[in-house]
Amino acid sequence: MRGRSVASAIATVLVALAWLAVLVEPAAAAPCVPPLSRYVTAFAAEAGGLSGSIGAAGYSCLLDQDGTFRPSLTVKGMLAPGALGLPGEQITWIITVGNNGTAPGADIKITDRVYDELRIDSVEVDRGDFAISEQVVVFNTPTLQPGEHFQMRINTTVLRTPPSGSLANRAQLTAVGPDGVVEETALTEVFVPSGLPATGYPPADDLPGSGEPSVLAVALGAVALVALAAWFVWWRGRIRMHPG
Repeated sequence: MRGRSVASAIATVLVALAWLAVLVEPAAAAPCVPPLSRYVTAFAAEAGGLSGSIGAAGYSCLLDQDGTFRPSLTVKGMLAPGALGLPGEQITWIITVGNNGTAPGADIKITDRVYDELRIDSVEVDRGDFAISEQVVVFNTPTLQPGEHFQMRINTTVLRTPPSGSLANRAQLTAVGPDGVVEETALTEVFVPSGLPATGYPPADDLPGSGEPSVLAVALGAVALVALAAWFVWWRGRIRMHPG
């Protein structure tokens, strides 16, 4: 009986200690979960507003970590199939953003300047939101986790050919990492024809038909001769009808 009482007492103590450990154990911090990716397509006139900041709680969750936030930014201009970049043809600007670091970034903002020779037709994003103001498109996404990549596309139409023969696009990224504000810039160019292509041969001095009257000049001369002949016939007729 005594042995059973001791075992029961030990079991009771162990259960009490287990409950005490559960009560005093600190609650685990909620994990940082990136926002769900979504796909948005909108025409320039229907562009939505920018999403807000992730807030103080988001900063403490995302940025109070070890590691480095290393964003990557590239811009590429793509002509439509068979297009040369002439007025009326389309160019799509593809902006790719990634995180090659070991820590997440927050408040990712990409500002893209579209030059005046282009018209913005529509904008597509893999995640986040965007806004358009005249020739500037601003993309915004709350977080960018290590290893993540996403793209934005700006569909444009060439309005006129630049004198330089080059259509440029410049994108700038700003974000916040564990070490503070981070900035990246990317620039690309699409070369378009600014004149007739050179053949490599000088123009001929005597081209076929050079020095001869044009077709229009010959036609006008023929009309003049017919009119003169008609007047002469009419004049002779009047003389015969009214001799003397």
